[in-house]
Amino acid sequence: KECLAGFYLIEATSLNDAIQIASQIPPARVGSIEVRPVRELTSTSGERRQLRKASN
Repeated sequence: KECLAGFYLIEATSLNDAIQIASQIPPARVGSIEVRPVRELTSTSGERRQLRKASN
């Protein structure tokens, strides 16, 4: 089992930049951290229009 105590969401231009930023997070000094990529989901313009209409 795993326990997630929290997470940070950072934006970086590369994996190396993300690792550098993550290494400055205080818990990284005494424990462990994981760096995982996050993909942004995109939709077609038609789907976006439908979502906007549905939310109004």
